[in-house]
Amino acid sequence: MSDSSRRSPFSLQGIVDLGSSVRSTVGRRLAEISAEERRRLRAFVFALAAVAVAALMRLLLGLEATPFLFFYVAVAVSAWNGGIWPGVVAALAALLAERVNSNIPAGSSNDWVTGIAFVAESLAITLVVGRLAASVEQTEDRLWAADSRISELESHDRDLRRELADFTTSMAKAETALRQEADIAREQLETLQSVTDPSLNALAGTELVVALLDRLRLVLDADGVAVMRVGAFRSRVMTARAGLQPTTGARKTLAEVRQHPTGRTLLIHNDADQLEQVSVFAWPEGATSLIAVPVVRSGQTRAVLEVVKCQPGRSTEWEIALAQVVAERTAGLMRDDEYADAGAVA
Repeated sequence: MSDSSRRSPFSLQGIVDLGSSVRSTVGRRLAEISAEERRRLRAFVFALAAVAVAALMRLLLGLEATPFLFFYVAVAVSAWNGGIWPGVVAALAALLAERVNSNIPAGSSNDWVTGIAFVAESLAITLVVGRLAASVEQTEDRLWAADSRISELESHDRDLRRELADFTTSMAKAETALRQEADIAREQLETLQSVTDPSLNALAGTELVVALLDRLRLVLDADGVAVMRVGAFRSRVMTARAGLQPTTGARKTLAEVRQHPTGRTLLIHNDADQLEQVSVFAWPEGATSLIAVPVVRSGQTRAVLEVVKCQPGRSTEWEIALAQVVAERTAGLMRDDEYADAGAVA
């Protein structure tokens, strides 16, 4: 094949190139058309297709003698699918198709009357169906918006329920924590009342000191409690009735006790060897934890109260504070008792 035949627009290659060019042009044009324009274009194409189908059915069924039969349906369907203007296009296309295939002589009065009546009826159908379709579309849009709003409200409701559940859980936890704190505060108050009970004042000095040491041992769940009053020339030791008792009374001399760190509470946790080194008393084996509270007067240690435990654990601030309260009170009682004994001797 020569070069001139290959370049001819009527050759096979030319036709293929032309088809490709047309497809490319149409594709670019369709890409430039917006979604709304494409929807309208589809509506008009649908209207023409509906009229063509109606005309084909009339032709196949031999209904040329019945004017516009099936065309009303095509107009109604076109108006429902695309609105008023596609319905108008369908009516005009149906009128043209009927004029082409009609057995009524063109230009006759019957021809004009039939055509005008069809156009009028088609316009009425188009308006009614178009408005109905628009109303249905608006209703569907509203329903869709309502469904979306309902979904948002349901989601919001779920979020609120989740937040409420979280809030309820946090409030329950906070209430539990407050109840626990209230129970602890109540227990601490009862404990403090037990060692500051005014009814104990009816007891004599020595009996009162022992009662305080007994109560301190019980409220602290201690194994042993003892207090030593440091006098000018001798010391005095008193212990709780129950629990561990020092084996030989005081382990340290008066001078060593007076050198006890001024105003400093000593704490030992789970260390029996260290307890033996620093304790004023000779406690039996098994004691591993210690609270040693000094009572200071005029810059010197005048008394030392010790609380010992055998079970592992750590002393709380409340236990230390309670031991300090009892130490102050017992030291004062023992001093008053000494003064009373000295006065009796005199």
